[in-house]
Amino acid sequence: MVAARVGLVVAIAAVLVVVGGLAGYVSGERHSPVTVHTGVAYSTSDQIEVTANGWVYNIPLKVEWFSADGTMNDGSRPSRSRLTSRPRS
Repeated sequence: MVAARVGLVVAIAAVLVVVGGLAGYVSGERHSPVTVHTGVAYSTSDQIEVTANGWVYNIPLKVEWFSADGTMNDGSRPSRSRLTSRPRS
């Protein structure tokens, strides 16, 4: 009798874990934490700063990144993130 109760408790716990996991997954799919903002960027040879929705974001000048061929580039910037003093259209 005790073994049957233990088995029932384990089965109920397993079902609750699965249901909770599925509910969390579905909830996460509908509410992505990723947001996209549009702002104005200012850059000099010493810094890059973006202002968007009243917030100011500083962008590091030296970033580790991987090129298309898989090579890691340490402490530089991709060629497309060149410094410019005027906005691109």
